[in-house]
Amino acid sequence: MRLRFADDALPADQWALIDAVHTAFEELTGVRLGANIGHVPIPAYRTGSGISDGVVDGGWWHKVGQALLLDRWNVASSSEHRTI
Repeated sequence: MRLRFADDALPADQWALIDAVHTAFEELTGVRLGANIGHVPIPAYRTGSGISDGVVDGGWWHKVGQALLLDRWNVASSSEHRTI
């Protein structure tokens, strides 16, 4: 996700952010992000070690990742509008 959004500007609102995350998740994994997603195997992400090697935790992205990004978006977007 970091590389996917590295050169993008902040989305205009929280709904655009969530839409962008859902679109990127599907582009990167081939699976739609939703409440019932489990671990998604991605062979390109295999490094050769660990129990979670080569998988993306869709449940984490649905429950935690989106909320974390929304939090960070709120901080970043509010700091853009501050005055000295």
